[in-house]
Amino acid sequence: MLYKHGIQYDAKHHRLRCHGHIINLSVNSFLYVTDDENIEDNYDAPSNLKESLLEIEQWRKFGPIGKLHNIIVDIQSSPQRMQEFLILSKNQRPARDNKTRWNSMAKMLKKALASPVHEAIKSYIDRHSTDPVARDDLSVDEWEILRQIHEFLDLLSQTTLGLESTTSTLDAVLPAMDFILEQYEQFKEKYKGDKVLSSMFNSGWGKMNKYYSKTNESSAYIAGIVLNPNFKWTYINNNWKKEWIPKSKEMMKALWEAYKSKTTTSDNPSASQSEPKGPETKNDFKAWMKRHQTIPNFEDEYTRYCASDCALDVDARVWWQEKTQQTSYPILSRLALDILAIPAMSADPERLFSSAKLLISDLRNRLGIDIIEAFECLKSWYKLKRFREESKLMEIILGEDPVLNSE
Repeated sequence: MLYKHGIQYDAKHHRLRCHGHIINLSVNSFLYVTDDENIEDNYDAPSNLKESLLEIEQWRKFGPIGKLHNIIVDIQSSPQRMQEFLILSKNQRPARDNKTRWNSMAKMLKKALASPVHEAIKSYIDRHSTDPVARDDLSVDEWEILRQIHEFLDLLSQTTLGLESTTSTLDAVLPAMDFILEQYEQFKEKYKGDKVLSSMFNSGWGKMNKYYSKTNESSAYIAGIVLNPNFKWTYINNNWKKEWIPKSKEMMKALWEAYKSKTTTSDNPSASQSEPKGPETKNDFKAWMKRHQTIPNFEDEYTRYCASDCALDVDARVWWQEKTQQTSYPILSRLALDILAIPAMSADPERLFSSAKLLISDLRNRLGIDIIEAFECLKSWYKLKRFREESKLMEIILGEDPVLNSE
């Protein structure tokens, strides 16, 4: 089809990765000190939820993390053991990690380190001192390592949550990576004398840095920052290495030139709309004033945009949809809205899959694809903050649109 329509498509250039998935890979490298993960073969969930003795032995060699995991598995291994633990923990359940579930390790540690679950775990081990689980008893030093690990993982959890919202788009990806790499650097320095933690932070840093380098393959990541009026080139100039900046500017310029060559101002309906003007009266004074105006030689929209000041603390997408920007940058505004419509993570599409699964129940298993699509659209529109009942969309939904009623 690409050949038929004469489309040139570079898969590497157009590939944009889910940032939540990248954070999860980095966390796995941090926790298990490995460097053999990649973004393709680490997304499959385990086919068997019940660990064998061999798998538990594999977990044990990972240190305090593996021991805590084994304790939780033992607690959840039977209803009787879970009931025993609930009595010890005052009805508080322990959280269990899942290698493919984002932030699950941070949640497990948060729960295990907090009272009353923390005390209940110690009591549970004491009560089962003759069982195999007693080999996973955690020492005071190992509990301290878990606290240090949780301190770091909590920062990554906050980053993930910050990128999951519907307002987080591609412009947040590179700053998020910069933030995470900065945290790795700080913790590497903090624990450089610790044999266990230093290797963990180095492993996680290596994985995050690997995918940070891969963002150079697509100009969309650069465009996301530059076309955010809060940042423009200021963020890159202030936070990146000087030798990285020239290539970044070349990539952005190439993207703009390619987009501009395929787009005309007539494609932008907002830019073509203007207030009706009455007949103009000749005025020599106004003509003289116009001849003496000093107009910067910024004929190019992108150049003019970069030369203007940053618009601080604004919603980038709302800013680009304002009439001033639509008129001043008719083509650049389209590029900006195309780029800033790309989510930072795939959390929203995954929520949509889950929502559709709930809709298609055993009692509604014969719904047509058009009905399913309509239901999901309505649920999504209902959540929009700027949705107004008097909007054109509401009129169409309620069947009150005069155009539809006239047919």
